[in-house]
Amino acid sequence: MFFEFSNHKLIQMISISAVLAASIIGFILLEENLKVVERTGDLWERFVGDLEYQLAYGTRGNLAAAAVTATGQNARAIPVLLYHGTPPEGNDNPPLPQEVFVEQMHALKAAGWHTITLDEFRKFMQEGRTVPEKSFLLTFDDARKESFYPVDPVLKDLNYTAVMFVITGFSLPANGTHSTFYLSDTELEFMDKSGRWELESHGDEDHRLYDVPSATSTEGVLDTVKKQHFLSNRFWLPEPARVETQAEYMERIRTDMQTSKDVLENLTGKPVIAFAYPFNDYGQAGVNYPKSIDLIDEIARSIYTFTMKQVNPAREDPFNYPNPSVHVIKRIEPIASWTGTDLVRILESSGPKQMPYTSSSFLDWSGNWGSVSAAQNVLSLHALSNTTGSVGLLNGSNLWNDYTVRAEIGSWSGSDISLIARYRSDSEPFLSCAFSKNRISLETHENGTQLTVRSQNFEHPAGLRTLSMRSVGSSVTCSADGESLTASVPERFAKSGSVGIEVWSPTLGSAALTTSKITVTSAR
Repeated sequence: MFFEFSNHKLIQMISISAVLAASIIGFILLEENLKVVERTGDLWERFVGDLEYQLAYGTRGNLAAAAVTATGQNARAIPVLLYHGTPPEGNDNPPLPQEVFVEQMHALKAAGWHTITLDEFRKFMQEGRTVPEKSFLLTFDDARKESFYPVDPVLKDLNYTAVMFVITGFSLPANGTHSTFYLSDTELEFMDKSGRWELESHGDEDHRLYDVPSATSTEGVLDTVKKQHFLSNRFWLPEPARVETQAEYMERIRTDMQTSKDVLENLTGKPVIAFAYPFNDYGQAGVNYPKSIDLIDEIARSIYTFTMKQVNPAREDPFNYPNPSVHVIKRIEPIASWTGTDLVRILESSGPKQMPYTSSSFLDWSGNWGSVSAAQNVLSLHALSNTTGSVGLLNGSNLWNDYTVRAEIGSWSGSDISLIARYRSDSEPFLSCAFSKNRISLETHENGTQLTVRSQNFEHPAGLRTLSMRSVGSSVTCSADGESLTASVPERFAKSGSVGIEVWSPTLGSAALTTSKITVTSAR
């Protein structure tokens, strides 16, 4: 079948086709031109950042020659540092101006510290690969412009690398709009191709704040709690006028985590294996769904190799020790009041230690319950007004196994003093020797349950002075001022773990002790 058109009709059709073709070509060219404009602007911003850094720090920048020579030893644990923005005015929350960040990085470089990539970190944690001593992973959250342009010149100068955790809903939104605060697709593409940056997930829409139902809301009755977190709360569904079911909650969380991963992998063509919890909320900050802690962890494990959370080095050991089963990675967020010297001291005092060990300043001890402080070479433990005791732990003793710990007790008020051995976390098995004025007890701790393995009477009305605990395999000996007991524990308790000391009283806020000397020696 043939169609016949008049010359006039044919001219009209050709004209319309030409206009459509020109429009399509023009749109493509316009889009490409916009990309060119964006990349030109990015280039200018990078040039300004490089120039400002060289003018401000050029004489201090190249620290390679001044850096401490590598020891040739391999790292036994790795710290992960976290920063957010580095604004020149220091108006972040908490504020950390660019000059503080630069000083901290220069101090690390001068002390011999160097960065590793996320893949090197993964192989160290999961595959037993070695990395040099004084290795650390440098990370940034949010993908803010102020955490890239002032930082990239520092990385280039010090030959450092970093990981940026990107909020894809802000940097790479589905509608294609660009933010003046968060990095765009062209900026992220440059970072990925630079070889200095890796891009990982900080979620998609999980940084927005939402009004959520209170824990007492029921079907048809909504009591709202304003401006709460996305991950740790169930939402209210207005159409059926009820709270999300567990399945609906899990699907929302899973979709957000997976979307962020997919968007970044589509941008870079590289696997995204790590997720940083927004607001450091992994479920503990929710107002209406306590189960979210376990559910978030379950979902994150199914999508990512690692999740990242912040820890306080004064409250727990901040280093990450190789373990294929570890999924949650600890990060330290340096603050503006830390000088570069402070940061180096914190890392080097918190790192893995060798036996024999003798306490000196006690600055390498942290406290995960009550108050723990060090001053004038004395370690002080005090219960708070809302706690019955206090626990101090020796950072860097996580890999120790068979050892004897001895403590010289100074002042003491309370019911019991305990020496702790083989501690990793409250949920994992560990041991303690508990001492009172009339009793010695060997105790096991597992998943929050405390059991007494063996106990014997011990009369010492004058108070406790020298305490020790010897653990070798499944055999444990508790000793106090010449009196001792020995017993065996199940094999699952015969593992490596940290040393600690605890003071306890049944009365809130009353327990306290001081010690000026703690030693640890190998028992092998």
